[in-house]
Amino acid sequence: MPKHKHVVDDGVTFVFKYEETDPTILHIFARHLMEPEDAINTWFDGTPAWNAQYQRWETYHTGIGIYWFWIDEVAEVVMIISCFNA
Repeated sequence: MPKHKHVVDDGVTFVFKYEETDPTILHIFARHLMEPEDAINTWFDGTPAWNAQYQRWETYHTGIGIYWFWIDEVAEVVMIISCFNA
């Protein structure tokens, strides 16, 4: 079973981790009842800010927050760490 789900939207590949205890459920759903579309919409519509303390990007939009980082910025591949109600 794969450890990650890849979703391509507007040329950007978003990578989401499956939950270790149940590899059929995405981490963002198991922990926060969020779907990939929530994270993707936040990524495109929000304003990113770099969090130097945690070495990650944080983006918020319409009450949803995401933590993320570039896997490959040139190829536009993004790892979504978390997606949650903000």
